[in-house]
Order: sequence, then C-alpha cells, then structure tokens
Amino acid sequence: AGAAKTVRLVGGTSASNGRVEILHNGVWGTVCDDSFDVWQATVVCRQLGLGVYGTPYTHGGGSGTIWLDEVYCPSYVTRLEDCSSGGWAVHDCSHSEDVGVSCSNVEGAGAICFLHPFHPPVRLVGGTRLDNGRVEIFNENQWGTVCDDYFGPNEADAVCRQLGYMVGVYYTHGSADINDDVKCPASASRLEDCSFLGWRVNNCGHREDVGVVC
Repeated sequence: AGAAKTVRLVGGTSASNGRVEILHNGVWGTVCDDSFDVWQATVVCRQLGLGVYGTPYTHGGGSGTIWLDEVYCPSYVTRLEDCSSGGWAVHDCSHSEDVGVSCSNVEGAGAICFLHPFHPPVRLVGGTRLDNGRVEIFNENQWGTVCDDYFGPNEADAVCRQLGYMVGVYYTHGSADINDDVKCPASASRLEDCSFLGWRVNNCGHREDVGVVC
C-alpha cells in the first residue's frame, strides 16, 4: 500500500476537481483562497497524481477547521503541507473562501512556475517530457514565446533554474507575442531578470521560438 493521502479534492464534478482539503493532526480541514494561485494549484494536482497543471478557483462550502491561509509554495516543493503559510489554523478567512482546484493534463500546460505575487510564470510547452519544450512567459494575461536570437547557455540555465531544475540547453523549437534578444547574466535564476528588447518588441517569426531541455 502507498502512503496515506494528506490532501484531497472534495465536492467537485469529477475526481480531478473540487475543494482542497488537507489532513493535519488527524483532522481534515480546508485551505483559504488568499494568495492561492496557479503554482499552488499545480502542486496539489501533482501531489495527487491528477495532472501536471492546476487551476485554482473559489469553491467554498467547507466546514470545520480552516487549516491554511496565505499559502506559498517554492518551485521545488512537491507537497502542499511543505509550503509556507501563516501557520496551521492561522487565518482571517471564512468557509466562503475555501479554495478549489481543477487538475488537467491539457496539452500545452507543461512545466510551470508561478513566483507569486510579483513575477510572471514561465512554462515549457510541446516537449516530450515536463523538463523540455518551447519556452513561454506570461505577461498581461497571455502567454508568449521567446525568440532564439542571442539565446544561449546562460538564458537556458535561467529558465531551468526558475522551473526548479539545475541547468539547461537550448534549441530552436519553432501562438503569441515574442520577446527578442534575451540576455541573462550567468547568475540569473529567473527569465524576467534578464534583459531584452521589450515586451512584444522583436524581429522574429515563430519558426525562431526557442526551446530548452533541463
């Protein structure tokens, strides 16, 4: 038998969605939706084996203890209970704010990292595994690609570090807007720390979309 579940989805329309509940001290309780975003939802879905991509929403309707509030999961975390929060049962929420999650393996979800609340998420799309694919970055409510001009080892490493890997190699993967002439210092750990011409400023076609393998 495998390890006992410490997270579950309750009251959804299928096994892959519902209100998030977490087990602590033998008691199931809910999680508040404050600061709970795409990455936290993705951690839940991967922990449950229900998909590689999670979408949060306000489900409500729970009862008993609200165990977690202001949840933040670093990119390397694989279990909701290992994420930071205000503390067990420390919250300013009601059950109307109980968070829910919808899980999927929708093509194009890929690996995703959302650095809440100030940094745009990055994902790898269309690869053969979660650790490779076309690089896309989220800005102004839409995903866009990155041109391969000047994109080299430092830039690939920055993308992979942001997604929780160590290093990366780049290739032309060649949708969306394109960022061009990306240049990262060797120490960069996030793509948005690198310089580039500006959002949507480019001289590329999508045949030049860059991909990485981490």
